[in-house]
Amino acid sequence: MLTLIGFAFVLIVDQTATLRGNVVDESKQPIVNAIVAISAARPRTGKAIKMATAYDECNLRARTNSKGEFVLEKLSNDLIYTVTASAIGFEGERSSDLDPKGAKANSIALSKLPESADFKRIRGVATGHDGKPLFGATVEARFIQIQGQLYRSHPSVASLTLTDESGRFELLMKEEVATVTYRVSAPSHAPSDLVSTPTSNERADIQLARGASVRGELRFEGKPLTNTEVGLVQSHRGLGRIVTPLIVSSDEQGHFRFDNLPASVECVIATVLDQKALGVLPATYIQVPDSGKLADFGAIATEPPQRLTVALRTLDGSPIPDKSKIYIRRADDSKGLELTASKENSATVEVMDAAKEVLDVSVRVPGYKVIRSTPKIDPNINQVYCIPVNGPTTLTLFLSPAKEQ
Repeated sequence: MLTLIGFAFVLIVDQTATLRGNVVDESKQPIVNAIVAISAARPRTGKAIKMATAYDECNLRARTNSKGEFVLEKLSNDLIYTVTASAIGFEGERSSDLDPKGAKANSIALSKLPESADFKRIRGVATGHDGKPLFGATVEARFIQIQGQLYRSHPSVASLTLTDESGRFELLMKEEVATVTYRVSAPSHAPSDLVSTPTSNERADIQLARGASVRGELRFEGKPLTNTEVGLVQSHRGLGRIVTPLIVSSDEQGHFRFDNLPASVECVIATVLDQKALGVLPATYIQVPDSGKLADFGAIATEPPQRLTVALRTLDGSPIPDKSKIYIRRADDSKGLELTASKENSATVEVMDAAKEVLDVSVRVPGYKVIRSTPKIDPNINQVYCIPVNGPTTLTLFLSPAKEQ
């Protein structure tokens, strides 16, 4: 009697990838012992169902070798990466769209920081919620105040650096600087702001709290609303807000999720404009939970989309000038639209997935100003027209040469 015994063979294919590159100075010379960190990622194809900073790969760190080379291993082949590099004596640099499958060399060039005595060095340590030092945390200048003026970047301030294995970082600024607001961020933690001055004698130490999370499920006519982008922004408007506009997409079950949020802040969520969504969510206020907690808002019903048409008309019959823009956004200052107007004497743009809410419309037309609108709406001090959308809605703005009164 012959007995046959079958064996099953399982072929395990490694789906991970490796990102290689080098860090050099302005003369293309290698920088040894530079810190390299993955700071964000995005899907190779399709929309992102995770925040760019919430992927596991964002925990990866490396140091460059004697040739300035770095290696980041165990990466997903399905993602494209943003990498930040930093070294002592150099301005940090962020490089986007690095592809482990790409053929081109991943080279990051750093600029030498000035060694002038006019610059003051302020040192600090960044720690996590558990009190342990954070390696590769990002310390980036957001607002720089000099002689009453506010800047996003300025030669008097080193704008970007990474913390070392001990959580240490160094800030560089000239005496003329009044204050600098730095944003400190790290994986699994809520970002936090640090305000520093060149006259401060204190260390710039900071401890980050664990990030909070919110999630929900978009539904339209009782069914999951899939592949639809949702935006989140802190409801408090102003320079000091921590949560700037974030966007994720709902998955195949309509689920969406935001992570690494600061605790106990009020935010606004809404579907993103101009994505041809089947269902839309108007601006909806939510409360972020305590540090390290998750708030699940369950099923969230969306409503049928509305059409908003914005038309521009020149009264003198001239073509709409080049580089004319139409801006449409919600009043909560979430991510809006920047649409290019045509070069004819009239231009029309349409948003097919507005919700029943008030939208802000403004325009930038070189050499022209808006003198009236239909329907008649008085703009605010920033020349923004607040248009209520309730069904198909049209706003027409009539333009006259700016030199005319």
